[in-house]
Amino acid sequence: MYKAIIVSIVLGIVAGASTVMWAVETPPVPEQAPREPLLTFATSGGDILKPAFDDSAVGHLYHDPGIQNFWQQCKAGLFALIKSEMDEQEQAELDCSMELFEALMYCPIAGHVYMSASNDFPFQVIVSVDAGERKSQIETALKRLVDTLPQESKTLRLEKGVTVQGITLKMKDITLWQLADEDNPVFWGWHDNRFLFIYGHKFDEAGTEIFLDRIAETESVLPHLRQTPTLLEYSFKSQTAFEMIRHKMVDPSCGEDALNRFNAALDCLGLTQLGDMNVQARFAEQDIEALADIHLPQPYRGIAAQIKPLDLSCLSMADARATSLSAWNVDLAGVYDVIMATCQSVLPAEEHADMQEAWAGIQEKLGFQVHDGLLAGLSGPMMVQSFSPGAVPEAFNGGFMLVADVNNSAAITAALTQMETLLASLADGMLQVKTMPWGGSEAHAWTCPPLALLNITPMWTIRENRWILCSNVPLFQTVLDNLKDGRWSPTTFTESPQWRTIEPTLPDNMLTFEYGDTRAQLHDIQAAGQRFWPMFTMLMQKEKNVPLPALLPMVDHISTDWGPYVCYTWTDGDTIRVRSRGPLGENLTITPAATSLGVSILLPALGRAREQAKMVVCANNLHQIGIAAITYHEEHHQFPPSLQSLVEAEILPAESLRCPADCDKAGDGSYVYRGADLTINAPAAIMILAHDKYGNHSGCRNILFADGHVTRLCEAGFKATVAKDNQKRKELGLVEIPADGPADDEVPVPEKESTQPGKGCSTF
Repeated sequence: MYKAIIVSIVLGIVAGASTVMWAVETPPVPEQAPREPLLTFATSGGDILKPAFDDSAVGHLYHDPGIQNFWQQCKAGLFALIKSEMDEQEQAELDCSMELFEALMYCPIAGHVYMSASNDFPFQVIVSVDAGERKSQIETALKRLVDTLPQESKTLRLEKGVTVQGITLKMKDITLWQLADEDNPVFWGWHDNRFLFIYGHKFDEAGTEIFLDRIAETESVLPHLRQTPTLLEYSFKSQTAFEMIRHKMVDPSCGEDALNRFNAALDCLGLTQLGDMNVQARFAEQDIEALADIHLPQPYRGIAAQIKPLDLSCLSMADARATSLSAWNVDLAGVYDVIMATCQSVLPAEEHADMQEAWAGIQEKLGFQVHDGLLAGLSGPMMVQSFSPGAVPEAFNGGFMLVADVNNSAAITAALTQMETLLASLADGMLQVKTMPWGGSEAHAWTCPPLALLNITPMWTIRENRWILCSNVPLFQTVLDNLKDGRWSPTTFTESPQWRTIEPTLPDNMLTFEYGDTRAQLHDIQAAGQRFWPMFTMLMQKEKNVPLPALLPMVDHISTDWGPYVCYTWTDGDTIRVRSRGPLGENLTITPAATSLGVSILLPALGRAREQAKMVVCANNLHQIGIAAITYHEEHHQFPPSLQSLVEAEILPAESLRCPADCDKAGDGSYVYRGADLTINAPAAIMILAHDKYGNHSGCRNILFADGHVTRLCEAGFKATVAKDNQKRKELGLVEIPADGPADDEVPVPEKESTQPGKGCSTF
């Protein structure tokens, strides 16, 4: 449930949340961007972690011959598919990037991410890698990657005393290289045996000194990583992020009261004093263990105040045969109040009034008040359990169940009944709801054909002030038979051997608890995968011509000695702490590690990635232009006289006429329009309606055809397509329109120019 806490906080910041507005003393706005890192991360790398990895459950899984054979076959097929969508330049960059990644991932790595005052580069990244004996391997891989970069991104060597853009770099014994692309401030180089990667740093007299301090700070972490094998360490500084946001909100474009509204939102959410979040993960025998802490002084306010202490006696309602279970105690009505109050503090009065009116209309359609009629009736702990097929003989297909305490059974029943009636009316016959007497109470059963195929036919009832929801009828009956007087009969989870192992490790002041039988979960994943994998392989072979293994590998023999997965959250003074341990670890520790490594290693190709992103946005603009032009044609039986006329007719937003790669901000648009004289009998699939101006995308163009589809072509292919378009225009008696750009003899023709998607162009 650690994830639930973090997600709640993040969603609260974005959407808003508290019924009472506290007096807010606005913190001072910093005069410059904070110099403290926003995020730090580190890992000891594969060479140091290898012994512990090989002995762990995830290591056993990775080294299994069946898994390795399966992975190699999938890798070959999927990489072939990925490369088929790339040109030769992109393929070479991918191969060399992966080679560099494989060289770096075995070394200790430390990195810092700073927030920047620049709007062009909001983040600055510094990564230091202790190359050790792998220095020559990294140098070779790096040289191959640099050699694949296009000519316009050729590198510049920066050494001590060299003047760049009027600034003399006093780099001491550090030598750097830079991409010769002012839009992408990417640097890399060496400091003894330490490989450095820097993104987003602009050198000036003050910036050079800051840069050297940050390099020293990053490198100071590396000796610790060799001495203490560390799977992952990272730290996120909330107040640094808030400080940077405040700094940017001084900009008049944000609005005069933006800063006050931001501070008011933080206060409503109870995040004014939110501190650092720190995570450490390591191998512990067969398991991965992660420890996390979030500094938040008490008394809690806002979102955190709605997370109530968890009485573990609620686990007496859990079945010892459960594959997984989660328990928590959250005041949902309080969360609702916090969200609504923060919306009030963030939104201008008129927008807030519109939101309230819209929300009132939704509740009127629902037939109940969400706060009073539903959320306020849910009190106390909630618990969710899942069961593997065969774990419970009475419900052989398994399923899941939810048990939640309620304090107003009549209100909850009325609200849920109204909700299911509305859903059934909107489902157009695909959902049927029936109410029937069941064992002394009233049960509600939902039938939806697609879900029924997956053995999911939800049923719910309220009994003994508890809301009980189950995924199917047999499990529902089993729960009603066994859940009596607040405990499970005959064997509760708290009487099981696994609980007797877990209980002594649990601290006081618990907030959440999560358990998983990892052996059963792995078996369930394998069983589900085996059902769908053959169909997936056939589709991939038929649609993409990608050969994949016919069957998934068997993993039962690997998990025979796996222990359970346990994760719990508790309060410790002014800190919320989390501990998780299990064979495959907790995904909050693995995901940031993979993200940090991937970002730090693959950013040398960022220039092309940014260009590709602009190309995609541009293609979407043209797609929107095509929809608007066709809509205009349907009404007026002709294409519009100009693209601007679509904006004036309020069919198209003005921003759709601006390509993000177009540097000419003063012009009337980024696209050349060729459709003013197109007639209804013109062959739409081959007639060009609009296209990029020359130079927006480094020798490539996005082209919109009159039937609405958009294609990307290199310049030579574009010239050929325009020639065909003009030939058809001549046949139809229309005015021929010359192509813009360089003369034909100046256009570089690729060795293998093609107008087929995937080879020199792509279709959107």
